[in-house]
Order: sequence, then structure tokens, then C-alpha cells
Amino acid sequence: MSISATHPTGILRRGNRGQTRSWSGLASFFLALLGTNITYGAPVVLSTFLDPVMTAFVSVALLVIVTFSFLFADARHFFMYWLHLVILQNVVSGLWFSDAEGSVPLVVTEAKTIAIVLALIFHIPKIVKIASTDKLLLSGIVVYAIGLLSNITSFSPVAIATLRNFTVTIAVLFVALACSASTELKERANFLRVILAATTFWLVTGAIGEFFVTTGDWRDFFNADALGGLNSLSETTSLFGVELARIGGFLLEPVNAGYMAASVLVVLWVLRFAERERLHSTTDILCFAGSLFALASAATKNGLMMFFIAAIARLLLSRSMSPRLVVLWSGAAAFVVTLGYATLVKGPAYLQAVFTNPVAASGGESTSIHMAGLVSGFQSLIATPFGHGLGTGGNFLKLFDPTVTRVAWLSTGSESAWGTLAYQGGILCVAGLVVIVLQMARSLGPGSTVLLAVWASAALFAESFFGPIASSVLMIAAAYVGVHSERLELVQPTKMVQRLRN
Repeated sequence: MSISATHPTGILRRGNRGQTRSWSGLASFFLALLGTNITYGAPVVLSTFLDPVMTAFVSVALLVIVTFSFLFADARHFFMYWLHLVILQNVVSGLWFSDAEGSVPLVVTEAKTIAIVLALIFHIPKIVKIASTDKLLLSGIVVYAIGLLSNITSFSPVAIATLRNFTVTIAVLFVALACSASTELKERANFLRVILAATTFWLVTGAIGEFFVTTGDWRDFFNADALGGLNSLSETTSLFGVELARIGGFLLEPVNAGYMAASVLVVLWVLRFAERERLHSTTDILCFAGSLFALASAATKNGLMMFFIAAIARLLLSRSMSPRLVVLWSGAAAFVVTLGYATLVKGPAYLQAVFTNPVAASGGESTSIHMAGLVSGFQSLIATPFGHGLGTGGNFLKLFDPTVTRVAWLSTGSESAWGTLAYQGGILCVAGLVVIVLQMARSLGPGSTVLLAVWASAALFAESFFGPIASSVLMIAAAYVGVHSERLELVQPTKMVQRLRN
């Protein structure tokens, strides 16, 4: 598959407000792959002649060097590198670190987190400039931070992992905004197409490999079942009672593979309607066909709903609805459609039971389990409005404590990103994040509004959408599409857009 950037003539055609830099998508892909192998390979090589403490220290130092090298060279290299860290982490862990105890060095499992934190620090001046343009946005950030900090009751692994999920997505969005401001206007769409092509390449290659090898042998080869963090949450799914096998490819987790494939398709669609042209380049066509194949292989229902939400958001925008209302109504539409599907599958009695006893009403059907997590998480706000503390619920709780009961697990908002946030972070976190998302949609224009609506709506029924894998493509694209999408702007540019353009 070609990953060379095309030269679109629409949405990002006019203006040269950014800095012109020589940049090749193919070269960036291989540079990122080299950096990823250095980052993940260092602990393996160093552990052969250094003690564990020194191995960890040198490995982190190399990670810092690689990250800052890409940031200084070109932010687009950094995001290609970060995307590789996200996509390849599981297969690297399974191949290189499947020892008798099934342990993976922290510098490997959290390399993506360390890298994005370093990028956040690197771009602090620009990010402060972004936040200072909108007092309501700044208030949302402060409220969200207070909600998170007040709920850090321990520094246990599950608490740290949860904090990572509640912060990394927003960090990616703000870093991408800071980076996009220094990129020449016409290069932004080119860069996004390279990101989409690289993502599709890994999704398709992994899906084809697993398809021919068979899922059992594929997972055995990568030692997926020997490492707790790589165990798939679900290797099959049910659609109107029909059982479907799921393929995870290099991500090993079919759910995340499906979400990433759906994200590529949604971003591609946003680019195309923004440019008001049909798919015409080889890259676009291959991304469309490849990601459609990966999505079908992963058999992800929530991935299909992402298209529905994108269409709803686009329709509402065409009716001149404000971006903030578009995001809110898109979430409402996602809730109604999902509730309707669950009711069709489980019968009319479910419609009442889901609100009175959501966990019991869910039974074992996958969609109703996600609904149970959402409803349970928000019901917890009544009894404990300011949260139960980070690490007290969600899928990480199940991962770190396999003995937790199904009822206890789902009651903490599990399987819903917003549900886990409500349960663990309370009303301050929910309100703060809602304000952040709505203000970013208002500031960045319709292209980003669609992508943020898709992300926020899908997160109602998928806990992984607050994690780096499912959210990566959507957040990068929301920044690079939104800030300068001149032909999409249906409202007057805000202060944030104006200042980022200057």
C-alpha cells in the first residue's frame, strides 16, 4: 500500500501561514518505525548486560532522545512515531517480553504515554496560548483537573492506568493543535492522508495475517494469552443473535482494531466532503477499501455506529445548528439508537429494567453490557457525586483484579468511557470534560465538530475511547482538520482560530 501523501486542492488549499518544511510521508513512516524499534528494543538489548534499574534508566533516556529528536525535526515525524508506538505495542510485548511471569517493562507499556507527556511539555507555550483564548475552555480544563486530582487516592497501578486514560486523549488533541499551527496550510491534509495510510497498512497487514494463520495460532505466536494485558475482551460478537468471529490483527484486541479502522473511514469521509470531491487518489481508495476490510474483520458494532453519528453530525451542521448542540444531539442520537437496538434484542421489558437495575438487565448480551456501564456510572453520581476515586472501577479494575465479580465490575461504569469517568471522577470530571469538548468543537469548526461528536458519542459505549488506541486517529485529525478548515467554516472564526492562524 502506498503511503505517499497526495496533493489535495480543496479544504487546505489556500494560504501559507505555516512554516514550509521538506517532508516525505514514506521517509517519515520508516523513520518512525526505526524510532519505535529503538524504543521497544532497548530494554531487550540492555537487559542482557545491565541490571533492571539501569536498563530502565537508559531505556527511558533513549525514549526521551528519540521523542525530542522528532519534535525538533518536524512534529509530523513525532505523530507518526507516536502512532507506531500505539499500534505496535501489543505485538512487540507478545514477541519480546513473553517470559515465564508474563511481565512487560513499564517503559514499553507506557512509552506512548511518556512520549505524549514530553510533547506536551515541549509545546507548553503554544498550548497555554490556545487555552487562554477561551475563558470557558480554560475553566473546563481547571474543573477537569480539580476533579482528577481530588480523586487520586492512591498511586496503585490501576489508578495510574486510569489516570492515563482520562488524560492522554485530551493531551493528544492539544499537542496536535500546537503542532498543526507550525505546518504549512496545504500540507495538513497531506499529512493526515499519510497518517490514514500508515494506520490502514498495519490494520490490513495484521488482519490478513491473522485470517490466514487462524486466530488461535496468531494469538499463540504473539503469546497474547500469556500476558494479561493482551487478553481480548471479546473474540466473538453477536449481531441480532448471529455470532461473528473477530480479528484483532497487530492490535490483538478486535475491538480497538475495529474502532481504529472506523476512525480512518470517518476521517477520510470528513476530508472528502470538506474538499467536495469524490475519492480520486490511489491512497484514498486503498485507505477506504483496506479500512473497510479491517472493520468487517473486527466485527465491531460500535464502529458501525460511528458512521451513523458522523452522518447525524454532518446533517445537523448543514441545518446551521451550533457545533456545541451538534455534539450534544449526536450523543443523544447514539444513546437512543443503542437503547433501541438493545430493546429489540432483549424485548420490551428491557426498556424499563435498564434504568432500574442495569447490570441485571444486561444479561450477557454485549450491547446491553455497555449500556449497563453507562447507566450505572451516571447513577453513581446520585450517591457519590464527587467520585469514588481513580482506580476503583472500569476495565482496568478487572484486569488488575481478576477476582472482581461481574456485578461489581459493571456497577463501576465498565465498558463505558463516560460511565467510568462518572463513577471514578464524579461530576467535576464529567462537567469539565463536556465543557472542553463543546468549546473545542465551537472553536475548531465543522470538520472537528464531526470528529469530536463521533469520539464523544462512541465513548458512551466503549471504555477504550478514552485510551490512546481508539482515540489516536480521531484526535490527531480533529486538530489538523479543524484549525484551518476554511471551506468548512459555517460560523465566524473564534479567537482561538484567529490566534492560531497568526
